[in-house]
Amino acid sequence: MKCKENNANKGKPIKYTCPPQTHNRCKRFMAEVMDKLNATEAVETIDLGALDLLCGSYNLYCQSDAQIRKDGVTATNRYGELKTHPAVNVRHQAFNQCLGVMKELGLTIKSRSNLPIVQSDADDDPLADFL
Repeated sequence: MKCKENNANKGKPIKYTCPPQTHNRCKRFMAEVMDKLNATEAVETIDLGALDLLCGSYNLYCQSDAQIRKDGVTATNRYGELKTHPAVNVRHQAFNQCLGVMKELGLTIKSRSNLPIVQSDADDDPLADFL
């Protein structure tokens, strides 16, 4: 048994380039994502929109995370009250957006475990030969 393969890109890797202002952490992450998707031939050019959403969301996550690391999770408002830093909510929303796109692309442990399994040809399957 093997995972169902999508050969729509016929072995040609799909290229994705992050916008120039993208956080370096996000650029490294997207390079790893593209390596994984291209290695499994699970990405097509139609997926570039979803990859753009993932890049934008993860970039926003990285930027808000950097701001929180710099300022802390709390901020003082104009009345001198200590409140949750606004970047905490931005980071939370960006995380949820990233997770949603990652699930759709099969980039989480759980989503990979739910990939459809198909029987391989008997000629290629030593277990089938044995049975």
